Amino acid sequence: MTTILNHLETASIGRPKRVGPVALYPVYWHGPTALPYDTAASAFAAGTLTVEEAPAASVPTLLVTNTGELPVLLTDGEILEGGWQNRTVVVPVLVQPGEVGVAVPVACVEAGRWGAANREFRRAGQRVPRRIRRTINRSVYVQGDALRRVDQGAVWAGVEDVLCERSLDDETFSLVAACEPLPVADAVDPRLAAIDRAVGVLRTLRPLPMQTGVIVAIGERCVSAELFDRPETLAAFWDEIISSIALDVPKRIDGPRPSVSRALRFLRRVLRAEVESTPGVGLGTEYRFRSGRIAAQGLAVDDRLVCLSVLAA
Repeated sequence: MTTILNHLETASIGRPKRVGPVALYPVYWHGPTALPYDTAASAFAAGTLTVEEAPAASVPTLLVTNTGELPVLLTDGEILEGGWQNRTVVVPVLVQPGEVGVAVPVACVEAGRWGAANREFRRAGQRVPRRIRRTINRSVYVQGDALRRVDQGAVWAGVEDVLCERSLDDETFSLVAACEPLPVADAVDPRLAAIDRAVGVLRTLRPLPMQTGVIVAIGERCVSAELFDRPETLAAFWDEIISSIALDVPKRIDGPRPSVSRALRFLRRVLRAEVESTPGVGLGTEYRFRSGRIAAQGLAVDDRLVCLSVLAA
């Protein structure tokens, strides 16, 4: 753990890209990379990762099988669409090759459906927004069976807030329904329209060479950070990270943009937070960081960072 935090202290940040009220600060991780692994998106595409309901289907657990030759990374906030209802992964998990039926902890992001189990799971290609991920992070606890549990009611309330904010009336109250851009109309909240326009432009960009993470600021606030051990992983999640910005619009989006030094201080708030560690669901060790200002969690293998998310309180 000390090694991870030491390297976090040496992470550096570049000049931001600003579009409208949104600013993206590139982060460069100078620590060692973890073991080789594959992302869930790549493994799904290759047919080496499968997700299914447990024999006695339950909301907080899905079974994951990895038939590939590399571990597969599932990050917190990824949405798995299908099964009895859409879910999101609640902690980062590195599934070992050859593992069958690993019980991965999830939360429901579709309150109005429980059925159609013949629907195969797939990645929705979207990410749960910060406010819901923060709720999940702050409520995660480990039971005696080592399964992670969260406040499901609070997650459903967060999904409902997002749908209401975007004036969406989805039959199954699915967060996936909120992932499409808003229509251009006079009735649309100008804050949401401004963020949607910015996200549309930012999605056309790609990470910079050697960039391994990104800090997101909206208006005068740094709201989130995503950090990985290698540029390839950030690139794989880039579109989802950028798209999720549109689902988490603060009430105020104006004001002076944060400086680079202020963005760096936001990332390093992890160093002053209370930390809890537990053996990972798959490979590695999970870390959760909590303070009055941030909620963060990450995964490390052999004291080498794989991923870290930091969410403003």
